[in-house]
Amino acid sequence: MLDQLLSAAKGQLGDVLSGQGIGADKIDDIAGISQDAVKEGVMEQVSAGNLDGIMSLFSGKEEASTSNPIVGSMISSFAGMAAEKLGFDSEKAGGIASTVIPMVVGLIQSKMSGEGSGDTSDLLSSLGLDSGGIMDKAKDLLGGGLGNLFS
Repeated sequence: MLDQLLSAAKGQLGDVLSGQGIGADKIDDIAGISQDAVKEGVMEQVSAGNLDGIMSLFSGKEEASTSNPIVGSMISSFAGMAAEKLGFDSEKAGGIASTVIPMVVGLIQSKMSGEGSGDTSDLLSSLGLDSGGIMDKAKDLLGGGLGNLFS
């Protein structure tokens, strides 16, 4: 789903980024990096046991702003990847990340609220993540009496 959302939003993404001096030739790369940063951010939160935070964010209960700690983590991840892969200096990469990641999270929020899904495995699956493996990891991390919570 995420790749489809980004593909559909490339025009909008291009319009936003052209104001920051980013050429159309970089849009595909930026879309790919944003997809990787969002997936990495989700994985970090699941590994930390923050399933509620992920679900709140992507269901639209929390704002997709730079002040949200989950979004902030994704922004940092994106900025690092953009600097490494595209050769942007850290200031430029951070500026792009602060624009792109909230936009991408907002797209996911729109899609998830439109589907009315409140299920963690549906969300992870729609992001192209192996929800079974992630849920197994979450169970292992939580262990003890909470082991069946995610079954």
